[in-house]
Amino acid sequence: MVGVLTQTLAVADGPLTADNGGLLRASEPSLPLEELRKRYDKDSYLFLKGILPREDVLEARR
Repeated sequence: MVGVLTQTLAVADGPLTADNGGLLRASEPSLPLEELRKRYDKDSYLFLKGILPREDVLEARR
């Protein structure tokens, strides 16, 4: 069964709308630093999957 969200979601600078969401583009840590900087400047984030040990991430969530 699909649920319906009745609350407005918010982030630090205001409401979170469907236009604000989407899939993250993964970046490889092995890319040249200049390429990573360009991606950060364009996307305002870097998604470096697997760069942190999984157990450390799970521990930080507790």
